[in-house]
Amino acid sequence: VRFFDKTEVFGIETEASRVVGVRTAAGGFEAGHVVLASGPWTGIATRWIPEDVPIRPIKGQRILLRLPGLLPRSPVHGFSGYCVPQPDGRILVAATRHEYEFDQVVTAGAIADMIKAAVDLYPKLKDAQFDSARVGVRPGTPDDLPIIGPVPGWDGLSIIAGHDAVGIMMAPATADSLAESIASGDGGPLEPFSLGRFSP
Repeated sequence: VRFFDKTEVFGIETEASRVVGVRTAAGGFEAGHVVLASGPWTGIATRWIPEDVPIRPIKGQRILLRLPGLLPRSPVHGFSGYCVPQPDGRILVAATRHEYEFDQVVTAGAIADMIKAAVDLYPKLKDAQFDSARVGVRPGTPDDLPIIGPVPGWDGLSIIAGHDAVGIMMAPATADSLAESIASGDGGPLEPFSLGRFSP
C-alpha cells in the first residue's frame, strides 16, 4: 500500500460508465474501484460526474483550557457546549457550528461563547488558563445522515462522506461496511445511506 499525503486529485478516469482510475498531482492511477472520501470537499465530485453530491461544509471551532486540580472524569454536555477531559490534563470545550463556511479562521466571538459555555458547566473554569483554539470543517448532508455506498449509474465508484461531527468515531464501522459491500457486490444493506435518496 502506498499513501500520497497532500496530493490533489484532479478528476476520475472513465470508460463509458465505469470508473477505472484517478488523475492526481502525482500522476494517474488505475483502480478497480474508486472511493470518494474527501470530507467536506467531497462535493467537488459534482464536477466529475453528472450526479449532484450534496455535501455542505460546516465550520466548527473549539478551545482548550487548563486548570490544575480540575479535570472532569468524563465528557459533560450542556445546552450550549460540552467539555471533554484530555489525557494531558487540558479540557476541550466545543463546539460551534457555522453552516456553509470553509475558512479556517478562529473568531473572538466563538471563543467567548465557548468560554461562557464552559463556565456555565464548571464555574471554576473562570480561572482557567486559555491554552489554544482550533478550527475544522465537517461534511454535512441535507438530511444529516452520511452518504455511503455506490454512486448510481456508475460502476467502480462509491462514496463515503457526510458524517458531520461524528466522522472520526464512525469511520471504522462505515469503512468496514463499504469495503464489505464492494467486495460482495451487495449494496442492499447500505441502501438507506445511498446517494440516490437525494434524486428527485
